[in-house]
Amino acid sequence: MTGWNPRYLLYARSLGLGPEAARRHGRVHYPGGCACGFILWIDRMWSEWRKMRGLGRHDVIDDEDHADFDAWLATGRRA
Repeated sequence: MTGWNPRYLLYARSLGLGPEAARRHGRVHYPGGCACGFILWIDRMWSEWRKMRGLGRHDVIDDEDHADFDAWLATGRRA
């Protein structure tokens, strides 16, 4: 498969895996919902980012915010 979601690639990296290995990992650890690990991880990352930016869960974010989130996510640094 080509054209991986860049955020999924960062999730896989956070596990120390490539995308195919992360998919296999999900099938083992989340049977019946192999994307569950990614969904939980990306939700935690959004929550951390929003907290750092002083934003609530339901505050509107724009394209600039998405770019900022992606840049922050790519650093691998967490609060």
